[in-house]
Amino acid sequence: MELIGIIRCPLKSLIPFGKGRHLNPKHVERLAKRLQRSCRPNEQRNHIRGIVTSAELERILKTLGLSREELQGTTRGLVVYPHLSNHQIACLDGAHRLAAAALCKKKPESWTVQLYYVHGSWIEFPHKITSPTTTSKQIHYEAEYFSHEAPKGDGEIFVAIWKSRLEKDTDRENEHWERLSNAKQATLRGFLEGTPELAEALYQVSQFPGVIS
Repeated sequence: MELIGIIRCPLKSLIPFGKGRHLNPKHVERLAKRLQRSCRPNEQRNHIRGIVTSAELERILKTLGLSREELQGTTRGLVVYPHLSNHQIACLDGAHRLAAAALCKKKPESWTVQLYYVHGSWIEFPHKITSPTTTSKQIHYEAEYFSHEAPKGDGEIFVAIWKSRLEKDTDRENEHWERLSNAKQATLRGFLEGTPELAEALYQVSQFPGVIS
């Protein structure tokens, strides 16, 4: 697959690829609370990966009034991405984020999607695709791998919180706190405030691969 461009799409236009995956209601609820406070669909870490075939790409280019080269130019750091409406996109990931965004009182008008070109055609949209260069099995593997949006482990959350604190990024730090239960938040806050030297030492050790998960 090839990254062909980055666009914005209405939430209702984004459809999970394949059979989709079971959504974790608690995870959706946590994400909804975080998105209600701070929703940043344009940030690269929040982008959703979508796939398009040859025929779809031609229709998208015509709708947007762009050449293929101009669409590819959106991958080089444009702040405002072109908006595509009335066209469904099969997405490899982002199911929990989209479900959470739909619950927000102030729903985002659109979400940012990284478009990946697949040289093939749909047998049944958005469940099955055929391609001479990328097997359906490989695409399903990509979907399963990248759609794994299970909550991070406690160790990973600690590292993310401490890193955000070091970078003085309060918004990002608050987002990571939201991933913890109230009881775990109280325990971790006590640890960070009571033994900051130990917290810093643990953070430094965590930079070695495999130490914290």
